[in-house]
Amino acid sequence: MVERREIELIPRELEEARKQEKLLGTARLVGFGFLALSILVIFLILSIVGAQTVMINNLRRQVGEKGARIGELSTVEEKVVGLSNKNIALTQIFGARSYHSILLQALKKSIPAGIRLNGLSASKTEATVGISGETQSYTELATFLKNLVDPEKGGSLFTQAGLTSVSFDPTKGMAQFVAEVVIIEGGLKKGWEELLK
Repeated sequence: MVERREIELIPRELEEARKQEKLLGTARLVGFGFLALSILVIFLILSIVGAQTVMINNLRRQVGEKGARIGELSTVEEKVVGLSNKNIALTQIFGARSYHSILLQALKKSIPAGIRLNGLSASKTEATVGISGETQSYTELATFLKNLVDPEKGGSLFTQAGLTSVSFDPTKGMAQFVAEVVIIEGGLKKGWEELLK
């Protein structure tokens, strides 16, 4: 028997070409899709990199600002430390210094009218002061010694007062004396409040 062939209206080559064309069209669509997806991923990556670059630049700027602020604060700190050191030095200098004007003020409060002082000897290291002078009255001399230890007069500075010598000069009619007083420890020092006046 003879085989029958079906009649093909569309030649096989054409059908094969259509299938290949359809497959090629699908491959093109997949390729274009993949290309579009790749472009989208690249754009997404570039936008993320751009955003990170902006953030890094902002952080660098902030670090620079903070560094400048820290530099300013360190300058302020250096000034504060310098002033603190100066304050300590001034306190030591003025705290260690003896102010003999305190001695003179205490003596001025203690001297009665009939006493005339001729000399005063004081040292930085000793707590005693020598006073020489003259008077016409032994009573005024006794009042002077009493005033030196009176808390309302010289006693705010002196703890003891005594005569070391007294001699009468008949030509002048005056008694010449030498007295010695003991100063309270730290009595010739001034506090900050007094120094700032």
